[in-house]
Amino acid sequence: VRVGGVSRESSGSSGINAEYGLLRPDVSLGNGIQRTNSSYEYPSYSRGAAQQVILNFIAGINPLHFKDWEDEFSLKDKIFDVVSVPANLVFTLTIPVVDLTQPLYGWNKLLNALHFTICPLAAVFPLGFTNKTILSVPAPLVVSVIGILITAIILLTSSQGENPCYYKPVFTLLGFFMSIMWIYTIASEIVALLSSFGHIFAISSAILGLTVLSWANSVGDLVSDVAMAKQGYPQMAVSACIGGPCLNMLLGIGLASTLSIIKNGKNLELKLGDSLIISSGFLMVTICSHLVAIPLMRFNVRRWYGFYLFGLYLMFLVIAMLNITGVFTIHS
Repeated sequence: VRVGGVSRESSGSSGINAEYGLLRPDVSLGNGIQRTNSSYEYPSYSRGAAQQVILNFIAGINPLHFKDWEDEFSLKDKIFDVVSVPANLVFTLTIPVVDLTQPLYGWNKLLNALHFTICPLAAVFPLGFTNKTILSVPAPLVVSVIGILITAIILLTSSQGENPCYYKPVFTLLGFFMSIMWIYTIASEIVALLSSFGHIFAISSAILGLTVLSWANSVGDLVSDVAMAKQGYPQMAVSACIGGPCLNMLLGIGLASTLSIIKNGKNLELKLGDSLIISSGFLMVTICSHLVAIPLMRFNVRRWYGFYLFGLYLMFLVIAMLNITGVFTIHS
């Protein structure tokens, strides 16, 4: 049977089960291994359906990229690949990925079914629901039971050879939600670590936030934006410079505040302090500078404007540091 240029053999041919067998490309590599144009390999189909599901699960959670070791990976890349095994394994088990470049969009029956058991349980801990109860039942137990039921339903109603109709929307949203959970968890740990360093070395948490934390939070955007500008996409780089902070402020602060309200059960109280006034003031000056200077330059940004922005940032750091150290205060 041929479906969209991809062939599937029936159960009477070579002992292949058509219901559970994966869609197989026309290109044969021998020994029962099939390959698509995206170089995705399937195991042999001579085994039973249950064994195929298990083999695909093992291949799906494998954190090592053995196919790249021989040709593309250097010794440094191989060492990094081995060192990152625990993190890659945890992310694979807790973050479902819908890959549009892979056959069946990366559908892996057993792995994707287990995501509904592992992901909700993993989200309970950063949300602070470990001590909560639902109808006098611990929240982790309720979440685990519901997840196991959904996993069982997926296993009973789906096959390895065809992804279900709900696969793309449901697992895309689940993957996005779990990514946010991991970002929230890692960010919380980084803040706690910086606070510990501040207590150890007697450094104000405000100074750490203005320097180390803000630089670490922005270095990824800096590298990617500079790379895009050098490759001939300056408009994309400038848009990313403005869109990235907007995303951090709107989604980051909004989501963090929402999670804090859910966790603590009360509204989040914000106090208007000197540091917030200084930061907001320099932010408004920078935005107004963009709105005025860039159109006057006919959207052809000059070098002097870059130096002006650097000077504006250094002025902000100096004034903020003087305020934090008590040299002057702003009476709001």
